[in-house]
Amino acid sequence: MGKETSRGTCSQPHHVAFSFNIDDRTYYYGHNVERRYWFIRELYVGGKMGPETAHGHLRQPFHVAAPFEVNSKLYYYTQNLDTKFWYIQELLPGGRMGKKSVNGNWINGYDVLFVSEIEEKSYVFAKSY
Repeated sequence: MGKETSRGTCSQPHHVAFSFNIDDRTYYYGHNVERRYWFIRELYVGGKMGPETAHGHLRQPFHVAAPFEVNSKLYYYTQNLDTKFWYIQELLPGGRMGKKSVNGNWINGYDVLFVSEIEEKSYVFAKSY
């Protein structure tokens, strides 16, 4: 691990987070489960965080989220562990949110979830609790 690049207090504490890359730029998504507030910030060279590029409030909290790519488009999956409701939404250039493309309810909640790409195929690892 390298040296620490930045330190401080986040104006929006968050419980769910992931990073993603679009058009050679890196962004950081964060979601506060209690306040139901989400935001996206650009990450700059040297580990500095830029201003919010998008933000909003959700109708319900989401406890797990993971980005993934399909046909050169970037999306993220998220799920509420209490209601088991999930949806997939597109992530757009400039650190913006696109439209939700699909949603539903699982029988199980998945408290650990990530997507891996192996030989140009995407695989989802999900652990139910």
